[in-house]
Amino acid sequence: MLQDILGQPYAVRVLENALQSDRLAGSYLFIGPDGVGKATAARQFAKRLCGSHSDDDATAKAIDAGKSPDVRSLNPPPSRIISVAQVWPRASHKEHPAENAMLRDFQFEPIAGPKRVFIIHDAEGLGRGGADAGNSLLKSLEEPPAYAHFILTAASTGGVMPTIVSRCQVVHFGLLPAEDIENALTTRFGVAPAQARFLAAYSEGRLGRAVSLARSPSLLAGRELLLDLARDLTSAPPIKSFKLGEEFRKLAPKLKASEDDESSGDVEEKAGREPLGRALDLLAIYYRDVLAVTVLGDANASLVNIDRREEIAEAGERYSTAQMQRALALLLDIRQCVERNANSQLAIDVLFTHLTTLGKKVEK
Repeated sequence: MLQDILGQPYAVRVLENALQSDRLAGSYLFIGPDGVGKATAARQFAKRLCGSHSDDDATAKAIDAGKSPDVRSLNPPPSRIISVAQVWPRASHKEHPAENAMLRDFQFEPIAGPKRVFIIHDAEGLGRGGADAGNSLLKSLEEPPAYAHFILTAASTGGVMPTIVSRCQVVHFGLLPAEDIENALTTRFGVAPAQARFLAAYSEGRLGRAVSLARSPSLLAGRELLLDLARDLTSAPPIKSFKLGEEFRKLAPKLKASEDDESSGDVEEKAGREPLGRALDLLAIYYRDVLAVTVLGDANASLVNIDRREEIAEAGERYSTAQMQRALALLLDIRQCVERNANSQLAIDVLFTHLTTLGKKVEK
């Protein structure tokens, strides 16, 4: 259960110690980047609090299915603002009916087990929209009934109301090593080794993101097309730079992280991982692989795009280490410019012009 949470030994140890010593806090705040296991840990911790000791027992299965009478979860709406009506029942509220409020029967003891657990995801939303929802929870967070526990999740304490942070025990979650993600993808989720290597690097320490991307045929198919373009780019003459840049811009929208990416409400995905940004990330990873070959040689280089080893090795023979370092540095600079809302067409034209005029290697 908790032991199965990958790459979070500190968080697991804190929660296990609390359970074993029976020194449980009334309210917990799980802090860490999206996709590192906070939501999974909240659900697994809730299972233990409710008396489950196995993922196969009836209590655990009910919690996993969202049908436990003693465990409730709250997610912010697309606006990212959690309203009071989502937390407490409010009569005649059209958008959030009273019967759907998370704490509609907070005063009642648990039905099926020893505890009731209330999970609030993206707790930053409690402080938005006038902070009424957050303020309405302060007393309950500070002194919940003996049978109740709150688990809140957030990316950082800085985004959560200080009055909420001070009433919770903070448990930190960190980014996972790429090796752990790669291993989990192949052993737990049946992802092919080459795809697992790529996804482990691309997900930037977030197993949840890697798993989501592994189930995204649109992204994986787009990756193949983009890597074909990257291969052509490493050997193209300068005269083809604008044509390749145009192809790159047309290809970028195909790199959707999921079929419903446009309406997912994932703020980070839209702000930092828009299609052009994703395409530039993939291109940077490809050039990183070429640089690894120029520095270490084909036999010793550890590649992210391992399924493209032969063509990457060929590209590595064309350029010097210094040339590839300049190319990768420029790629990362352009990526930051695009993220800051620079003119994307101009940025890509500049990038591709420079990449096709690197010159060929004479000496390494």
